[in-house]
Amino acid sequence: MTTPSELTVYKAFIDGLISRRGTLDYRLQAFSAGEWPREHAEKLSALPEDIRDAIRSIMISTAEAATHDALAYLEEQDVRLEAGGAALPHAPFGSSLHEDWALRVQNLPWPDEEE
Repeated sequence: MTTPSELTVYKAFIDGLISRRGTLDYRLQAFSAGEWPREHAEKLSALPEDIRDAIRSIMISTAEAATHDALAYLEEQDVRLEAGGAALPHAPFGSSLHEDWALRVQNLPWPDEEE
């Protein structure tokens, strides 16, 4: 049985991963402003806006797929995680870690917070 404090740590872990998307968001905002990496700036700045938008979209989906795959792999290998000295519960909502992450990355509420 998962205790309320274990559930809090579990939620904080997943939400913490999502908050790390800030680095990607920062880079995408810079790209939107035409601040491409120096080595590619000339070629990328010359592209039409819809192509640059497609590149940004591909970058986001690639980063999210990498996180999803890493979490799925940890689960497949039965790796048990710990955060702040507390063990993260295994599937506290009946779904896997990567599935819970995928729902939260879509900004959906936690299952125990749904109305």
